[in-house]
Amino acid sequence: MSRSLDTDLKFTKQNSHTSYERYKANLHAIFDGRAPMPAHIRDLSGVETQATEPKPEIPQAPVEPTASKAVRRRSVGQNPYSIFVEALKRASTHEEMQRSVGALKEAGLSLPEDEDLLSKVLTHPDEGLVTEVLEKLEGLFAGHAPKSPRLLLTRLEDAAFLCKPGATRDRILAMKAKYRA
Repeated sequence: MSRSLDTDLKFTKQNSHTSYERYKANLHAIFDGRAPMPAHIRDLSGVETQATEPKPEIPQAPVEPTASKAVRRRSVGQNPYSIFVEALKRASTHEEMQRSVGALKEAGLSLPEDEDLLSKVLTHPDEGLVTEVLEKLEGLFAGHAPKSPRLLLTRLEDAAFLCKPGATRDRILAMKAKYRA
């Protein structure tokens, strides 16, 4: 009896693992631009698709939410901005951060006024964006100290390391010196 249960558990784990891998591959394809954004998300976000050459489709697992789930999702009131901000919050790698910031900018939305998210974007390779982030952070810190100064200092060090010498790097180092004390 226990052998068949073990076999069933292994089979279930293997299937859930491959389903998750397919799901993750589909998400990466969307963020990398190799697959079109699903219509229901495009409708929520208001992002217009540009007429470009057709991209090869990646086979997707048929996932259709039931009517009650679709209605419940819409009734929660997620706006397009919150979808992009959530993607930025969940970004755990530098590449994921870049993709989520790119999607946010592509949708014509501005960066959130959140200290943690803004400090996460400091290592973005676009110096214009880093300058914008620094301005927002300085505005947020006007009159009070950062919520998590150690995290901010670490991210400022990373940004200074990655940034080319110039005005942006000097500004990063000045902010770092200001909050080190």
